[in-house]
Amino acid sequence: MSERSSSTPTPGPGTALLEVRDLVVEYRHAHREHRAVDGVSFDVVGGETVAVVGESGAGKSTLGRAVVGLAPVKSGSIRFDGLDITRATHRVRCGIASRLSVVFQDPYSSLNPARTVRDSLVEPLLAQGERSKAAMTQQVIAMLGRVGLDKLAADRYPRQFSGGQRQRIAIARALMTSPQLVICDEPLSALDLSVQAQIINLLIALRSELALAYLFIGHDLTVVRHIAQRVLVIRQGRLVESGTVEKVCVHPSDPYTRALVDAAPVADPEAERKRLAARIGAQPVADGLRGSASGIAPS
Repeated sequence: MSERSSSTPTPGPGTALLEVRDLVVEYRHAHREHRAVDGVSFDVVGGETVAVVGESGAGKSTLGRAVVGLAPVKSGSIRFDGLDITRATHRVRCGIASRLSVVFQDPYSSLNPARTVRDSLVEPLLAQGERSKAAMTQQVIAMLGRVGLDKLAADRYPRQFSGGQRQRIAIARALMTSPQLVICDEPLSALDLSVQAQIINLLIALRSELALAYLFIGHDLTVVRHIAQRVLVIRQGRLVESGTVEKVCVHPSDPYTRALVDAAPVADPEAERKRLAARIGAQPVADGLRGSASGIAPS
C-alpha cells in the first residue's frame, strides 16, 4: 500500500478531520418532504472512531451517505480536512476520493460479481492515475495480507468467498488509496455473529496500524462499546445524545438512549433472562426497539 503524501498530513489527535454543522437532509415522497436528518452537528477527530447509533429509520445511514455525497443536503455544512464538501462538484469529490472512503453494509452487493478481486482492488488506484501494473499488483497483495487473505485470492471472484471474506475484500478496497477517514455503514449486519467479532477486531487493528478515523454506523451498542471512542445517538433524524462511550453506553441521560442500552444483548443467558423480564411493562419507546438479534432493528 502506498504511503500518504507528505503534502497531505494526517490530522493528529485533537484535530477535526470531519466537521458537520446543522446538517439537514430531506427526501420527497408522494409530494411530501421527509426530513431524514434534522440539524445534526458533530466532529470526527483524526485517528478516532465515532459511532452513530439508532433504531431502523433513524437517519444514521442517510447521515453517512450525505458525508460521501450520496444524499442531498438541504442545509448545513460538511467540511473534510478543512474543505467544504457540502455540495462538492464531481471534480472536488474525485480530488478527495483517495482520503475519504466507504465500506458498505452488504458485502454480497458491494462487489462486482463479474470482476476478480484484483480488478476490484486496482479500480481506485486507476482512478487516482496509477498505471504501473507491477506496483498495483504489489499493493493488492500487500493489502490482502493486511485484511487476512492469501495472495491467491486476487485472481478469484466474489462468489468464491464467504460473507466474512467478502467484507474483508470490501475493507481492502476501501483502504487501497490510504484514506484518512472511512465511513463504515452497518458493516456487520449482514454477517454471522462469529464473523462479526473477527471483522471488528480487524477494523480496530487497521485503525491503529494505519492511523485511520472511522464514522461507524451501527445499531448494536455492544459492538459500539468495543470499537468507538465517542457515540452519537440519532432518533427520527435528530441528535438526542452524544459523548464518550462511558457516558452514553454506561451512564445514558436520555430515555431513548437508555432504551437502546436496555435492548443490547447480555452474554450471560441467566442475566439476559432477568434483564428481559425486568423490561416487561417498560416505556413504549423501549418496546418498539425489538426486531433484530440484538434487539435493535438495523437501518
